[in-house]
Amino acid sequence: MVRVPGRQLHVQAGDLLGDEAYRDEMVATARQEIAAMVPDRSWMQWAAHLAPTITIAAITAWPDAGQPDPETAAKRIRQTVVAVVDAACRPPAS
Repeated sequence: MVRVPGRQLHVQAGDLLGDEAYRDEMVATARQEIAAMVPDRSWMQWAAHLAPTITIAAITAWPDAGQPDPETAAKRIRQTVVAVVDAACRPPAS
């Protein structure tokens, strides 16, 4: 089950990513959160589209990996999103 504010969904990750209206909602929410952190609009859009995808992939991969360290799983998933935002904010290292 995927928990979303106000909703409980029994779906696979592919179902969420394939639902265009729901995906648009996730991207819009990510855009609101990321806009102030990423000055370049094109990279902000990239991060806003990638953040929901990587979050869903991380959540669905966790059970497949044997549910390692449940106490730290959410923090690790958050770190993946932070890495996306960080990549959008800075030029790549040489």
